[in-house]
Amino acid sequence: MHLHTICYTHMGVMLLIQPNQASTLHEIALGGLLLPTGLSTAWFGFRHRQGGQSDNSWFILSSIRDTLFGLALLIETGSPLKTMVNILGLWAIIYAFLQAIEAMFYFLGTRANDDEDY
Repeated sequence: MHLHTICYTHMGVMLLIQPNQASTLHEIALGGLLLPTGLSTAWFGFRHRQGGQSDNSWFILSSIRDTLFGLALLIETGSPLKTMVNILGLWAIIYAFLQAIEAMFYFLGTRANDDEDY
């Protein structure tokens, strides 16, 4: 998960530096950061499952999301700025949607446990 966090941090820094002047290098870098993010999340989910924990479906969904959007950015390299913004915007919407659903499931799972006071 450290590689995942490092890649997301680099993406944030890259998007904050000259956000209105994207170039082909920005697209390659962002796509190149999303690919190892997705692969590291898949690897973490796999290791999570080997450790005996079965709740790795969120890791799988997250890895699929990041890998597909990383590939989309790399495939659309050299396209207009609008295309890159649309891809990143869709990635952010799906990211927020999955995070909200995951939070609801974890909340419902912890609320079902009457032994603990949350």
